Amino acid sequence: MLLGPAGKAISRLLGAGVEIPAAWLEQKAQAIRDETDARRTVMEELAAKSVELGLEDRQLLERGLDNLLGRVYREQRNRDAIARQVVEELESNPAPETSEGPRDDWLDLFESYASRASSENLRSLFGKILAGEIRKPGKFSPATLHFASMLDLQTAQMIDAVLPWCIDDSFILKGPVGTAVHYGEWLVLEEAGFVTFGGGKLRRTITPNQNQIAHFRMGKQVIGVLFPDNESRNLNAIKLTKAGGELASAVSTSFQVSAVAEWFWSQQAEEVHVGDVVFEAGAGKMVITNSRQIPRPGEPSNA
Repeated sequence: MLLGPAGKAISRLLGAGVEIPAAWLEQKAQAIRDETDARRTVMEELAAKSVELGLEDRQLLERGLDNLLGRVYREQRNRDAIARQVVEELESNPAPETSEGPRDDWLDLFESYASRASSENLRSLFGKILAGEIRKPGKFSPATLHFASMLDLQTAQMIDAVLPWCIDDSFILKGPVGTAVHYGEWLVLEEAGFVTFGGGKLRRTITPNQNQIAHFRMGKQVIGVLFPDNESRNLNAIKLTKAGGELASAVSTSFQVSAVAEWFWSQQAEEVHVGDVVFEAGAGKMVITNSRQIPRPGEPSNA
């Protein structure tokens, strides 16, 4: 893994100047450097140097250095934790060998934000983002990095509440959600920059294909709806911002696939199916497997 596109990114996080061996990474993952010993060593050197230079306010210099060392230590600890998260992500879903990995300017920005990720949830999020960028360079914009760095606990919890309803990492149909998310919560998410109402009510235009079927992807599953015709339909929806959509693609969640599939029966559906979705390597073509029919509400499941 470390000899591929992930090597440069992980070594940057850990502060190594070259590609790093797996054994060294394991050592970093199991032990954090001794902060107390590090400070004591530097302070002893400082004391000797301050006497040599004849500095009068040595205590002021000591406090400044102590503050600096504490900040650097905390930032490196955050980066180490994110590096471990990245390794876990790439072990389960490796990057393609053809990936060139993140650009240097993107990594510079990522490092500045990741260094301040002190909570476990935020470290996990940044780990997923970096892993995604290693797999597909250009997947995450600078706006998404900034958005993730500004998340507070309340907003993050609201995002967790709406993510299970996201379709194609780009919009949420209001019909299936109903009262599961209150209007005030939508306003908070809009103010945070996760969704947008576009200044008023938004609608999503759905156009079935020539076979009168429209597909709606939710994570690793897809809903297929057979309509009586292939005419376009406008459905009430809430649009995710660019940062919101990119963030939704990075976060694993348990989608409300069944609830959304059942709701489509109220939209003149003739049949509703749910299947697993895979993408053909290289072609980017979506393939649906293990399709099963969702019964009309009130009908037995084996109908």
